[in-house]
Amino acid sequence: MAKQRNSERCVRHMRQVNASHEKVLKTYLERQKKRINQQLRKSLVTLQPRKITPRDFKESTLHSVLLGGKRLRPITVLAVYEACGGKENMLPAACTIELIHA
Repeated sequence: MAKQRNSERCVRHMRQVNASHEKVLKTYLERQKKRINQQLRKSLVTLQPRKITPRDFKESTLHSVLLGGKRLRPITVLAVYEACGGKENMLPAACTIELIHA
């Protein structure tokens, strides 16, 4: 009987821990995705090839790059950099990975 109660308590505790970790991860992913989308917009505004009109270029690039997505590639770059103790702004480099992918 005592083993069963301990097991049930352990399961409840693990569920609480998992829920807490899920919330932290979700918040982190949402915050990073927002930062990445802002940086992508900023990066795309500065790019402009010479042979097409600015409007055509802007519309096509914004559509293909900002269409949506989870942004897991740049988030992974940022997470690994932070885990390794990185302190500088890695956001432009992380967004480059997303631009190459798009």
